[in-house]
Amino acid sequence: MKRNQKGFAHLFVVILAVIVVVAIVFAAMRISKKTSVQDSVSTDATTKGKFLSDNQCSGTGSKTLTSSPMKPADIGIIQPMGNMVQGGHVTPIDHEYYYQTNPSAKADTYDVMAPADGNIVQIQYRTQNVGDQNRDGNSDPVNQYRIVISYSCTFFSYYDLMTSLDKSITDKFPSAAKGKMNGIIPVKAGQVIGHVGGQSLDFAVWDTTKTAKGLLFPTAYSAEAWKINTVAPLDYFSDTVKSQILPFYVRNTAPQDGRFDYDISGKAVGNWFKVGSNGYAGGTSQSPTYYRGHLALAYDSIDPTALVVSLGDFNGNAQPYGVKGNTPDPATIGVSSTPTKYELVQLGYQTSNGQSWNGMTPASDLKIAINGPVVGTVLIQLTDTNDMKVQVFPGKTADQVTGFDNNAQMYNRGQDATFSR
Repeated sequence: MKRNQKGFAHLFVVILAVIVVVAIVFAAMRISKKTSVQDSVSTDATTKGKFLSDNQCSGTGSKTLTSSPMKPADIGIIQPMGNMVQGGHVTPIDHEYYYQTNPSAKADTYDVMAPADGNIVQIQYRTQNVGDQNRDGNSDPVNQYRIVISYSCTFFSYYDLMTSLDKSITDKFPSAAKGKMNGIIPVKAGQVIGHVGGQSLDFAVWDTTKTAKGLLFPTAYSAEAWKINTVAPLDYFSDTVKSQILPFYVRNTAPQDGRFDYDISGKAVGNWFKVGSNGYAGGTSQSPTYYRGHLALAYDSIDPTALVVSLGDFNGNAQPYGVKGNTPDPATIGVSSTPTKYELVQLGYQTSNGQSWNGMTPASDLKIAINGPVVGTVLIQLTDTNDMKVQVFPGKTADQVTGFDNNAQMYNRGQDATFSR
């Protein structure tokens, strides 16, 4: 009996030891994850770069990009950063759009090239139904690839919406075709790494030694950690590449790459998030409608003289609008006891000869055409430096809005956001 008790005691000690080890492992995993997520907004450039590359980078410093993302002969237009469009992009966009000479071409029609020698460190694969409907009345699923190329632990480029990876990559790394990576994939400047067609190509450059000054609270953007380190690509392209691609930019005002960060502390201009929505993430994790709580008071990406009020929820839709009279400038609106009214109108572009622009073909001297009936009014009031009261009145003119009611919402800059990924 004593022997059995001794054996049981020994077994109990072993089990207890296993429990302790497991607890330590899980605690370490939680700490590691917490540290990793905190690294998403690290002010140390190398730490941030390691986060963005899944710890698959080396070295520091930027480099000259010696290849265009696409063959210049294949480029139709380049839309700058800062666009606000119907759907999920409520706040100004942090990447550029490369449209091809034939926007309706089939998937994989055009080559996508590496801008410089580097390593592919991330590949994400998904399918999405886009394009014309098929015989069943539905859109066909199209492959879409998002890749990140590291040139050091502080310098990267990014593509999205590629419709395929090039065979030279998938032959060597078959799992890459499904977005699975084990290590890095070396690439050379000008090497064809993928293909695109039937949709725009997203392109951006990140430099973790630089931070967007017009995004006041970095933690608000931890769900898209690269955003605060996005820079103007033209600052890094060689003179040869710049001369090749500049004619395709549809923005003629400097900077031609556009801008996406407009926050000014104590002013209405810039990005706002509904209180309690966890900043840009729109919750504890991004959902398909994460943008519902977003709001932006900014300037058009192509014609920066035009004001844009971009709403995550206007009668259930995410939509940017122009402002009747194009005033007042939100950069002049500070903390006040008096609310400000913006009458909303539809946006559209006109070419230099007064023709409407379709958004995809080359054009110069584009200007916003602010016309048409008022579709609604937005009432805003800065109640504190980074807090704003907002109410949307669809279908009403300014004269029909007398003040806030119980449907008013509070917004802030995302200073209450927690880490998200």
